[in-house]
Amino acid sequence: MLTADQWSDLKGELLGALHTKPVYQLYGKAGLGTTSFPAVDKPIGKTVRYYDRTEKHDVTDYDWEQYLRFADELVR
Repeated sequence: MLTADQWSDLKGELLGALHTKPVYQLYGKAGLGTTSFPAVDKPIGKTVRYYDRTEKHDVTDYDWEQYLRFADELVR
């Protein structure tokens, strides 16, 4: 886990995503699908998504690309 974003709580963010699993299972959906950190700049998850990126603490173009890709995949 290497990142330039020293302000984020990567472990807390991952745990938050992991702990959604029981709720999503109530509705027949998948949770995150892993319990380990993904490679940097490699988003994981279908119903719940998690990723870390190499850039600084900010909302970047890369982030927006991920949000929009995730939204597109959910409506398919």
